[in-house]
Amino acid sequence: MKITIREEAPALTVIELEGSFDLYSTPDLRAVLDSLQAENKKRVLIDLGAVDSIDSSGLGLLINMHGILEERGGKLAVMNASGSIGRVFHLTQLDQRLYIFPDEQRARQAFAGMPPAAR
Repeated sequence: MKITIREEAPALTVIELEGSFDLYSTPDLRAVLDSLQAENKKRVLIDLGAVDSIDSSGLGLLINMHGILEERGGKLAVMNASGSIGRVFHLTQLDQRLYIFPDEQRARQAFAGMPPAAR
């Protein structure tokens, strides 16, 4: 899986994923997310628009990081989870637990509405 990180203002980290988000690629993203956590980054947006498959290890990592960021007053959101990826979130009911947005504009609007302490 290819991982691209963009730091954007105000204090938003966008992580673009491309390829398969599975058992083999999850450790790479875990390392990125651990690094962001060490840097006290609290606003993380994961772009799944170029992900062609996701398995339980990928879902588990998103759930875990979502919980960690929420405990620290932050937010993890997912965008562009459409097609089969979107169906996985719906079937597992993670679309009711995670912040999932259809596009970057709506995700950015949600982050803009976060209270200052969470930024």
